[in-house]
Amino acid sequence: MKYFGTDGIRGQYKGPIVNEEFAYCFGLALSNYLKDFHGRIGKVLLGRDTRPSGESLLSSLSIGLEDGGAQPFEAGILPTPALSFGVRDGEYDLGVMITASHNPAPDNGFKIFSRKGEKLPVEEEQFIESKLNRTLRLPDRKKEGSGKSNALQAYVDQLMECFPKNFLHGRKIVADMANGATIETTPKVLSCFGAEVFA
Repeated sequence: MKYFGTDGIRGQYKGPIVNEEFAYCFGLALSNYLKDFHGRIGKVLLGRDTRPSGESLLSSLSIGLEDGGAQPFEAGILPTPALSFGVRDGEYDLGVMITASHNPAPDNGFKIFSRKGEKLPVEEEQFIESKLNRTLRLPDRKKEGSGKSNALQAYVDQLMECFPKNFLHGRKIVADMANGATIETTPKVLSCFGAEVFA
């Protein structure tokens, strides 16, 4: 069955694809992909946006990764480019962002990034799809405690190198992130550049 669309896997939360059981099976498939396609069990960086379903999906995905032998590391809520940067900068083997991007709030999904922080080639997505075993059931247990990542801070540090220090000094900026994934990043970065931020 085909799960990947033009940019990851998306669908309505609690629908036939985007649910906790799928997230668990997807975690197992990603672990198998790392073993079979790349010959190693690796570190996987996980992030999410602010959608209410993200925390539960991340937990199930993390359990699947652990059961498959991979090591999940959580970056928390952050923008998708920050996760992509974090995968490459932190030398992770894979990254998974739980988001449905611009889709409506009831949706969610999974975007996969290679160790270079790039979208996977189609043939690798097809390989992952071939490893998905939808007959497995989510075990009745909590995740064991994923490692934590400082991917968000590394992303902020990178942004700080792109502009002169304090170039926003003396400016007042009102920022409404509308509960988006930059809810933590934007005020922090603007403040670091010297602005007085009202968020």
